[in-house]
Amino acid sequence: MLYPAQRLPGVAPGPGAADEPKKAEENAWARIVVDLVTPEVSKKGVEFQANAAVPADFELNFDVKKLGADEKFSAKAIRKKYGPPTKEEKFATREDGKVVSYRKLYYPPLAFTVPADGDVATTVSAPKRLWGGDGILKNAKEVLKEK
Repeated sequence: MLYPAQRLPGVAPGPGAADEPKKAEENAWARIVVDLVTPEVSKKGVEFQANAAVPADFELNFDVKKLGADEKFSAKAIRKKYGPPTKEEKFATREDGKVVSYRKLYYPPLAFTVPADGDVATTVSAPKRLWGGDGILKNAKEVLKEK
């Protein structure tokens, strides 16, 4: 039995093939940062990471509200513009005595945590080395220049 996503080798895609979502590019994370992160948000990230006594590759998870990026990171808008994440993990945690479900969307090395039934990211994650130096915005611009 073939499932809708499966295709036979050598057989042309059917009429619905044009509706397939595009895949995220290798440097999609950098484009997301350049498009959505303001210099102020990047500066706050630099300040926050300065207090983290961890290795450069350690993933830092920052609260979007504390970064000053409320409503900036819409999972639906990011997926539409940059393609689907390379990986999506579902998890649950206990908050104020209730179990709350989330999805973590990966655009390596960047990731967003979104409520399972929501659209707006609550945290943004990246390795400390990306938050540091001149900030995540400057680091993302440098990656896009190299391309």
